[in-house]
Amino acid sequence: MDRSKFNDMSIIEIVNYLTDNFHIPLKNLLDKRWGNIVGFSNKHNDDYPKVKHLKDLYGQLENEILKHMKKEDDIMFPMIIDYENNKLDLSNEEIINKIDIVDGHKMESEHEIFQYYLNTIIELLGNCEIVESEDVPECNEIREEFIKINEDLQEHIYLEDIFIYKKWKEIEKKADGK
Repeated sequence: MDRSKFNDMSIIEIVNYLTDNFHIPLKNLLDKRWGNIVGFSNKHNDDYPKVKHLKDLYGQLENEILKHMKKEDDIMFPMIIDYENNKLDLSNEEIINKIDIVDGHKMESEHEIFQYYLNTIIELLGNCEIVESEDVPECNEIREEFIKINEDLQEHIYLEDIFIYKKWKEIEKKADGK
């Protein structure tokens, strides 16, 4: 993957890129797949013990990643855009409180948790009997989607670690100095 194109993008363009190419499609896919996994789990829970584990992991991944993206979409990204446009009032106590909600270091470490969940889900879908079942042809499709999510996550992590969190830490530092 050629990442040099991102070096020429503004931080605002990177925020928009992440939102359009990762956050929105991922939210749609998670919502779509949750019904499939719950339905499959309800139908095959007794036959395949690993299915409950799959459902639990998926539920944890969905919950954690949606909370993470909500902090980015509702607090971090808009504040970065305002900061870049010189419209972020770091003397405003409400703004400072929002900045305190989003810990840049914690946000970075959450990516490792997402990778664990994704890798475990992919392994479960790839190694248990449910993938081979004629009764569940969508398992291979779901597995491929999770592999794609995992690949996309690598680009997402790169962009956030190199550009977004660096900028966020700059904002945090300035806010601490006020």
